[in-house]
Amino acid sequence: MKNVDQLKLSFFCVLLAIFSCYVSYYTPISIFNSASYDDAHFISQSYYLLNGNWLGEYNNLTLIKGPVYSFFLALTTITHIPLQIFQQALYCISVFLLILTVKKKVNGFWLYYVILFALLTLNPVMTADRIIRDYLYTSLFIFFATSLSKINDTTVKKNLGWIFLCGTSLFMFWYTREEGIWIAPLLLIPIFCFYKSKRKLSLFINYMLVIFIFSLLSLSVSIVNKITYGTYSIVDFKDKNFKGVISKLSSIRVNEKKPDHVPVSESQRELAYSVSPQLSKLKEYLESDNQWKSASCNVYKDVCGDYAGGWFMWAVRSATESKGFYSSPDSAEGFYKKINMEISNACDNGKISCKPSIISYLPPLPDNFIEKYTSAFIRGMRVIFLFDTMSFSSGFSTESYFTTLQEVQEKLNIIERTPTKNETERFLISGWYINTYNPDAWVCMKTTKGCLSLTRKNSKDVANHFFMPEKTESRFVASGEIGSTEFCAGNNLKDCLSLEKIVNEGPYTLNNGIFYIDKVEKYDNKNTLSLEIRSAISQVIKYVNLILLFATLTLFIIKPFVKKLEFNVDVLSIMVIATMLCLFRLAILALIDVTSFPGVEQIYLLPCYPIITFVIFLGSVFILKRK
Repeated sequence: MKNVDQLKLSFFCVLLAIFSCYVSYYTPISIFNSASYDDAHFISQSYYLLNGNWLGEYNNLTLIKGPVYSFFLALTTITHIPLQIFQQALYCISVFLLILTVKKKVNGFWLYYVILFALLTLNPVMTADRIIRDYLYTSLFIFFATSLSKINDTTVKKNLGWIFLCGTSLFMFWYTREEGIWIAPLLLIPIFCFYKSKRKLSLFINYMLVIFIFSLLSLSVSIVNKITYGTYSIVDFKDKNFKGVISKLSSIRVNEKKPDHVPVSESQRELAYSVSPQLSKLKEYLESDNQWKSASCNVYKDVCGDYAGGWFMWAVRSATESKGFYSSPDSAEGFYKKINMEISNACDNGKISCKPSIISYLPPLPDNFIEKYTSAFIRGMRVIFLFDTMSFSSGFSTESYFTTLQEVQEKLNIIERTPTKNETERFLISGWYINTYNPDAWVCMKTTKGCLSLTRKNSKDVANHFFMPEKTESRFVASGEIGSTEFCAGNNLKDCLSLEKIVNEGPYTLNNGIFYIDKVEKYDNKNTLSLEIRSAISQVIKYVNLILLFATLTLFIIKPFVKKLEFNVDVLSIMVIATMLCLFRLAILALIDVTSFPGVEQIYLLPCYPIITFVIFLGSVFILKRK
């Protein structure tokens, strides 16, 4: 009977996963090709990896963030799995493993777990709408938490799979985003297991192997960085000398009230310039009307003309780069070390008054901090429970200096993207190309950087039709704008075919070859069916979550008054740890929100969505002990 239930559970979860991947695949994705510190950073590094150049030439951006998402994008290109399907499939697999783990611990009717799987995997918030690391980050968190809970005190051989998954997922999680401290409550799992274990040595060895795998992978990346750049750092944004500069600058006391969110005011910087000859080299850039002041002003109008917390540290790095100090890691570290020493000496000698902050990157707490912090925390809870309006698009795609949107789409197999601000009429075409006069000729699309060759697709039907067995990859899919897109073939870049001439399906002549179009459709940059599905599902999940929350709270409220009610201790323990995780993350983001930059946002709260749904489902369905 258990095997039958397991098959039913697996079958329906697979169906739901396929549907989830379908919706994800047809969701228009925003490609921020100009976001050199975010999306474009990972895209460009994946290109360097594919070309055998590790993470590219060393500069102020090379090691600002963990490299795991860059590795993932490179793997996506190599495997030819569409990015959205790859990410969504990993998320579905992580959720399925979690559900199987809970089912083994708690038991219960198989249909309950199918419903839980549906709630977790069909939540539209978890469907990627831009090329950003946070979606992978959530999956890695679930993999790590699940595998950590599965490690027991039996032999290494019996635990080997979970040990490997735990160590690997921890490494990938830790170097996908930089604020991994929020998962500290998960340490309660090994502590609790160690306390209950009768074979503590076996359990200790298993946990040590997890740390060994994590350390080995970390060391491997560090060694490659050392060979390539001359530094063992994986993320130099965390290096003590750079953090020290930000900390020392924010510690300078001045007789003025700074606006909220400003870590280092202009007056503080002027005092620092007066005592630090090294820092004064950055004055020209830091006091100019640069992009970081503009970005700060766009978000916080009261800081216009200065830097908000989320942008000042980037401004310092950009200023350092502009003066050539990022020619090598030693050069940058040496420069920051001198600034630290100069400001520290000035503080110690009484030239300036200093009072160090508790956290390096955190500006002073604003007035009415408790009120603002509470408001941000409550707003975060509203976002998590879908009370606030969800965004189903990240906005316009943007072009960049290093590659085209078309190339990114092709390499990551993205079928639909959002438009740029300049795009009006955009079309999607598909077809095949055969040139019997010049068999090596292939189609390319004219761009400002030359003619970009289209990605070849499987075309066994075309090869069979023309009795040309070598032409098994002669199909293509391309998109373009009326008035700006031209298709060429071979080395002939003069005899090209503009997109506006391709008005119907059928054959066209291109450089003496057959350029056959079997599909032309206006590409309005949004799949209305996908968006409608996501919108409808969001409303369903919103009200289901409210019902589950109400049921959970009701059980906890009436428990003291109904003696017959007994809670399942295992379920309660899981709920407590999971709730602590979400509250801990939200607490950190709320602090960031009121001091530095908008932290209580949907994208940063992604891990909390499955956690909260998981908790309230357990609380309403499995919390009561079954006899």
